[in-house]
Amino acid sequence: MRLSDILRSVVRALKAKYPDYEIYGESVKQGLQLPCFFVYIVPLSSEHGLYLSREAVSVKVVHLQEEKDIEQLYDLRDELKRKFALSLKVKDSDTGRERTLTIPKSETQIIDGDLHFSFPIEFFESEIVEDYEVMQHLIVGMEA
Repeated sequence: MRLSDILRSVVRALKAKYPDYEIYGESVKQGLQLPCFFVYIVPLSSEHGLYLSREAVSVKVVHLQEEKDIEQLYDLRDELKRKFALSLKVKDSDTGRERTLTIPKSETQIIDGDLHFSFPIEFFESEIVEDYEVMQHLIVGMEA
């Protein structure tokens, strides 16, 4: 699974809930339209073994709006918390299968009147080794 698969799933979930909001990546070249969301992923760690790898990332969602209404931000925080509670369904572009990734917690901050919502995701990938010779015969010897 790719990080872009996770990003697409988060954007799709936000678009379904907030169809009139623009959703941007980390940078905007021109013409920011408010209200909007910025969505990006911060890779936290990556561990690799012979047949299994573990990835940990943090998904960041920043909401910007013209009016700095704290009650609206609290309501939005509650909606995001419900939307991203427990799990996120992600279509794995490598396999074509849908995976469900666990969301163990979320964090919220209000910085300069903007809502910063984030949640960690950890997932495992198995490395399938296809270059091996199939065993033909097994000889077992027993000593008395």
